[in-house]
Amino acid sequence: MSWEPPEQFERDAKPPYGRRVYLPAYETLDPAGLPWAEMRKYPERFPGRHIAKVASARTVVGMDFTPPGEESRRIYVKRSYLRSPFKRLVSRWQPSKEWREFQLSLEFRAEGIAVPAPVFYAEATRGHLFPTRYLATEGLGERWLCARQYFASEVDFDERWELLALFTRRLHRSRLLHADYRADHLFLNREYKGGEGDVTEAWTLIDLDGSRTGSDPGPREVRRVLLQLAESLLPAGLGPEHLRRFLDRYDQEGRFGFDAERLHHEAHERRRIKSLRPPGKKKKS
Repeated sequence: MSWEPPEQFERDAKPPYGRRVYLPAYETLDPAGLPWAEMRKYPERFPGRHIAKVASARTVVGMDFTPPGEESRRIYVKRSYLRSPFKRLVSRWQPSKEWREFQLSLEFRAEGIAVPAPVFYAEATRGHLFPTRYLATEGLGERWLCARQYFASEVDFDERWELLALFTRRLHRSRLLHADYRADHLFLNREYKGGEGDVTEAWTLIDLDGSRTGSDPGPREVRRVLLQLAESLLPAGLGPEHLRRFLDRYDQEGRFGFDAERLHHEAHERRRIKSLRPPGKKKKS
């Protein structure tokens, strides 16, 4: 994987960063200066920010950023760091997951998928206990509605559900595979008025961590994607008949031969097993 940024991006090593890649408008962005520990522990103290994700070594926050001389825009900044000595050693030669996600965003967009545009990437070691990476992307905008929210109120799974099946088909036929294909990561365009012309205008997705491009998804990968989606939508009333309609649109040639009843049952079992696990404890940063 190349470290060379695309032509429109600048590259430098301005302290405290050992490496920065950014669009010119984001030169003044300084994610290392954000109060990460406070935002994680006391999100209510930051009403203008959206603490989108908190994990042991990863945090994602939505915030407004105003480039010099330009209008404010919403961006999402991901911070992650490496605790493991082995991973820190490997990172000396292997590009980070965040840099791969940066590149994946550009690859998905090149295929016409409106994923959030990457605008900034940086690595910091100076003044940090662990090697730390930052990735910033532009927000999708208000016209995009999270699939979990949409299907929670549209339990009949209307034509937009079938458009999602066609969108998924389009992704896989373009050799694009999302690693965590859940309702939380899928977004519907509220303003979409068309039929089935260009489904990439109706749906998009976020969080490309672990995704891949360049090869056709195999049956096991497709099955995993369908189970992820089905499991995430069970609380919204997803039934076997909805899955059957999805499969009819996704697998029009009958290549995979998946059984809707069986997929639905397996999704229920996966969700039931997860519900029996004790809640994990998040580590403070």
